[in-house]
Amino acid sequence: MWITRIMAKVILFPVWMLLVLAKWITLLMVSCSAVIFRLLAFIFFLTAIAGYAFGLESAETTWRSLAIALGTFLIPMTASVVLAGIEIADMCLRNVIFGLC
Repeated sequence: MWITRIMAKVILFPVWMLLVLAKWITLLMVSCSAVIFRLLAFIFFLTAIAGYAFGLESAETTWRSLAIALGTFLIPMTASVVLAGIEIADMCLRNVIFGLC
């Protein structure tokens, strides 16, 4: 019994290390892209509001531009959900490997 437990720990340790590496790479990508996408969404939002305020766009086009701005703003948040899933898998593997429970 204890031999299989040690073998499982030896096998799962490299998997856990790859998962930690994937978590850090994903965190870096989400952090960098969040700044870019949120600035882009802010520009879309201001352009839509200014276009409607100055009479350059109709209400329908303004709503469409605001929907695009919202979608652009939400892209990094969906990536954060993926990052949360990786974190959950990391915690589960850590509990199996190191026996923290």
